Amino acid sequence: MTKEEYLYLRNTRNTAEIVYEFYKEGFDAKKHKPFLVKEEFFVSMSQWEEGGFGQIFVPSVLSYYDCKFEIMRIDNKTGQTIRYL
Repeated sequence: MTKEEYLYLRNTRNTAEIVYEFYKEGFDAKKHKPFLVKEEFFVSMSQWEEGGFGQIFVPSVLSYYDCKFEIMRIDNKTGQTIRYL
């Protein structure tokens, strides 16, 4: 995933797609099986949410890409995020 692709997904709040991209980048066919297509991955991800795993994992993935691409966050005066650059 490029920085531009990440920024688009981050600004449109498409965290599921970001997490799937993280999964694809980290997938090693020699160590992991099977590779999940997007629909299968999202079904698995919905089960993670039920167990609370997504509350830890998703923010970690976002933090990873924010650091990797040196993303800045713009907030309004009430602290709500307006945009990522």
